[in-house]
Amino acid sequence: MDYVLNTLRGFGYANPYKLGEIVLDVGLSEILTLLECLFTSDSPLTDTFLRKQSSLCLTRSRIPLTPPTVQESGADQTITLKAFVKKGDSKILCVESGADFIDLIFTFLALPLQSVWDISGDSITLGCIGNVFRSFKGLNEGNEDSSSAKGLLPSYYSCPKELLDVVTEQREIYYYKFCHGETYGSKFTRMMPDCLNSQGDYMNKLYSKQQKEDAKVLYMRSFGFVRGYARFLVTDDLVIKLKDSVSNISLLKLRMHLAEEDVAEQMITIGKSEAISLLRSSMMTSSALTTCFWNLIVKKAKEET
Repeated sequence: MDYVLNTLRGFGYANPYKLGEIVLDVGLSEILTLLECLFTSDSPLTDTFLRKQSSLCLTRSRIPLTPPTVQESGADQTITLKAFVKKGDSKILCVESGADFIDLIFTFLALPLQSVWDISGDSITLGCIGNVFRSFKGLNEGNEDSSSAKGLLPSYYSCPKELLDVVTEQREIYYYKFCHGETYGSKFTRMMPDCLNSQGDYMNKLYSKQQKEDAKVLYMRSFGFVRGYARFLVTDDLVIKLKDSVSNISLLKLRMHLAEEDVAEQMITIGKSEAISLLRSSMMTSSALTTCFWNLIVKKAKEET
């Protein structure tokens, strides 16, 4: 008990003896609310267990997220978007993109929270989730297995363009030529063929030296989350629609009540820093595109004047 009281004093409670104790029943509803509050509230435990409200109802000041200055290891990886900008306030209403941008957004859903924190940097503000990770690292100091653990994603989450430092498994595919009697052919397999194993004379009898040289290790190609050459429309709050299913202007009229002359089109190019900023803002604001890409719109406007 003394340890608890000293800890409370360290948090600024001068007279912890005035504090009371209550017993809480924690169920699925409370766990889900706490998960939401971790990202949006400065006092997630109070909001979850005492106020009994979802974090979706909480108000939280939103600080514009300027893309952080980072050393871009994949500086050659970029994505080009057509942005539809509201004249006057430079608010991004939506962007038109290919599959590469959709792959980037869908990757957010596959990332473990630890990877989100590692990619975004430990100086960001995502509610109280940063405190959780700092506590995790502190409690596991010296534990190599915990400190070195990385969020490794399965190979089917890999994408042709990787703007984020996402680590995925490499799936090997083996290609080899074979001879069955007088029949010659070739095979692709995910299982290592026996001709790649060195098992002494028995294998040497089955496979000639030439056949061993014909065996090659390939790697599964990254396809991403969406296939084909479809075009997409992504709104400021990251609602994604196929472009063929709705026109640009009808979408703007439906969601923003704007006329065509109120909207300007601009081409913007994003890289790793903007991708990291989008990952952060997707968890903090309902104006993710404007929050992340506003500086690109401003730069473009200055270049044109």
